[in-house]
Amino acid sequence: MGASYAELSGHVLWILSVPWLFGAGTSVVASGMLGIGQHKRVVPFALAEGLGNLVLSIVLVKPMGILGVAWGTAFQTWL
Repeated sequence: MGASYAELSGHVLWILSVPWLFGAGTSVVASGMLGIGQHKRVVPFALAEGLGNLVLSIVLVKPMGILGVAWGTAFQTWL
């Protein structure tokens, strides 16, 4: 990789760190549901999250490049 990727990877990491501030609540709920054996209720939301992330990544990669994929992942996590 080398030093030429340092600035871009720093931006990507910064963008991806933003949802961590807001994602704790949903993580606690999902972990609690899994802990009490309610896997079937969590699966549709996990699938929707994954598909939403894929769609946003595909839509944003063309106009914004790798930063668009990072913003798509960050935005999808907030929903």
